[in-house]
This record gives sequence, structure tokens and C-alpha cells, in this order.
Amino acid sequence: PSSYTIRIFSLAGDLIRTITRGSDGSNDINTSTFEKWDLKNDFGLYVASGIYLADIEIPEVGDKILKLAIVQPDQGLSTY
Repeated sequence: PSSYTIRIFSLAGDLIRTITRGSDGSNDINTSTFEKWDLKNDFGLYVASGIYLADIEIPEVGDKILKLAIVQPDQGLSTY
């Protein structure tokens, strides 16, 4: 599609990340059928392991909601 918006939510309904393409002109149109997510939230921090919901909105097609299972490797804080 020429433009789309992907919103990733926690199961509590908190918005974790928004990924957009095409409509605002800020991102090049992705020629692939895949979108990469670096598993970070909008603040640049890695998300925790768990279940997330992805709301995919494509203007020409409609909306689709998917469940995502994220399993992160063990992470520890180096400073507190």
C-alpha cells in the first residue's frame, strides 16, 4: 500500500509505538511487504516481553488488529 499506520498497544490499552508510511511524506514508501519494528517504544526504550496488539490501518483497505508475542532476552540495568 502507498500509506499505512501501525499502532502497537499493550494489553492494558497503552499506546507503545506508532509506525507510519507514505501519508505524511516524512518516510519513503516501503517497497517490501514487511515492516521492521526495533522492539522499542516511542521513547526509545525496549519493550518488555509479553503480548501486544497491533492495529494496522490502511486507507484503501481498512483496519486489522493482530496479536504479537514478544520474547526479549534477559536484560539487566548497568546503572540504577
